[in-house]
Amino acid sequence: MLFDIPFKDHVFNLKVNPGTDTRLSLPSSMAGENYGMRLIHFFTISTCEAISDSPAEVHLWREVVPQLALSYDFLLCGLLSITSLHLALLNPSNDHTAAAIWYHSKALELFRPHLEAITPSNVSAIFCFSCLIPLYAFGIHNAAQSPLNPIDELLQVFTLLRGISIIVREGMYWLERGHFPSLRLPEPSSDPRTTLSTEVQSALAELSQYNLSHTANDKMKEIFVRCISMLRNTFMLVYENPSAKKTVLPFPIMVPQEFMQSLRDREPMALAILANYAVVLHWFGKHIWLREWGRQTMMAVKGVLAGRKCEGCIKWAVAEVQDLNGWPVSHLP
Repeated sequence: MLFDIPFKDHVFNLKVNPGTDTRLSLPSSMAGENYGMRLIHFFTISTCEAISDSPAEVHLWREVVPQLALSYDFLLCGLLSITSLHLALLNPSNDHTAAAIWYHSKALELFRPHLEAITPSNVSAIFCFSCLIPLYAFGIHNAAQSPLNPIDELLQVFTLLRGISIIVREGMYWLERGHFPSLRLPEPSSDPRTTLSTEVQSALAELSQYNLSHTANDKMKEIFVRCISMLRNTFMLVYENPSAKKTVLPFPIMVPQEFMQSLRDREPMALAILANYAVVLHWFGKHIWLREWGRQTMMAVKGVLAGRKCEGCIKWAVAEVQDLNGWPVSHLP
């Protein structure tokens, strides 16, 4: 075994939406080969574009990945799940939602054995499937009702993403020599021409100042310094890749575990950082998978921080999320 897989605990024991019964059976109207073929057809004409950030990615998802899925049932079920979910988000339907959940559950069941031995043969299929999981995690939020507070729901997605990163790290040597380098997460460049807006810089400065003056624990103060730096990098990524929704992923993957726990504990400084990250989710809210995530997360944080000293740290973020249009060109310097 390549690693002692905490990823198993994150994915296979984590209910991304506890309000959803994963034991649902596949609706009878959607059982059978014909429905599966219709889903694959819809995937190649529509869903492949909805999950991609560039024409090169569309080509991979439309041409390369379906061929790969013929050899790996877990990837095929993943494609059927994400397509059913796409249909449910386009035209709300309990049947499509149930199909998405059923195929996703089946895919995870088939996926488990492959994690025991990641090899050059299966690493591409494993990686492609891991790319679908965040989309499912974000998308099912809008297709099925959840009783969770938005902060806790986002924390579950964060936990899931952190598990997926293990696969990427373990298999990157082989992935870089295959078809899929373009699916890698972007990294901020050191291009001095990339300048954050005055509003974003002021919001980051406000967070930093509050942390330095109000966080008593030196260890947590340093952790928050790191998280604010990662948040700055996230904004840089968005400015440099304004059409790439995958820029929302590095922050939750990279933040320290202590930050995750401080969010669970509703630590005001951690929540203020999360609120500013929610702006990025809001900017990408035009993508069907991320609709409402930014606004709902922000409103939940705002409710917790109301009347607290750090409320000023989220003033810009709250105002930004009031813009219902998502990412506006005017934010680019």
